[in-house]
Amino acid sequence: MIVSDTDFLSAFGKIDRIDLIFKVFKTKEITITKSVYDELKESPVFDKLLPYFSAKENNIKVKEASIKDIPVSLGKGERASISLAKDKKAKLLMDDRDAGEYAESKGVEVIDIPAFLFHCKKSNTLSVSEIKSIINNLKDKDHYEFEAKVKEELLNTDNKPN
Repeated sequence: MIVSDTDFLSAFGKIDRIDLIFKVFKTKEITITKSVYDELKESPVFDKLLPYFSAKENNIKVKEASIKDIPVSLGKGERASISLAKDKKAKLLMDDRDAGEYAESKGVEVIDIPAFLFHCKKSNTLSVSEIKSIINNLKDKDHYEFEAKVKEELLNTDNKPN
C-alpha cells in the first residue's frame, strides 16, 4: 500500500505527473486520508486530481485514519497519514522534513521527493533530462527547491546513486 500526504501529491499534481507515482510503485492505487482529501480539496491542484478519484485504474482512494499518539505540532493531514501508514505498514509519500523524521522514528518508511527521484534515476524510469525537467517544473509551479548537493547528484550523468 502507498499512502500519500498532501505535499507530495500536490507537488506532482501541479506538474501533471501523478501518473509517475503509479508507474514507479507499480500500483493501481494510492491511498490518502480524509484529512489529506480535505486539504487537497481547498487547493488549486484539486481539479487535476479529480479524475483519479473515479478512475478504474490508477485510482486515489480516501480512507479514514484514527490518529493515535502523534504530536499535535504536526498538521492534521500529516498526523493522519503517518497513523494510516504505520497501521497498514505502508510506504508514506511525504515531503515535510519534521513529519517525515517523526514517522521514520516510528518505523514508517518515508519517501520524500528527492528520494523518489533518486529511485526513478536508479531504476531507469526517468532519464537525467526528464529529472531535470521535473526539477525545473517543481521549482516553477510548486516553488520547490532542492538542496544544491541533491540536485547535483540527481543531474549527474557519470554515475547512478548507490
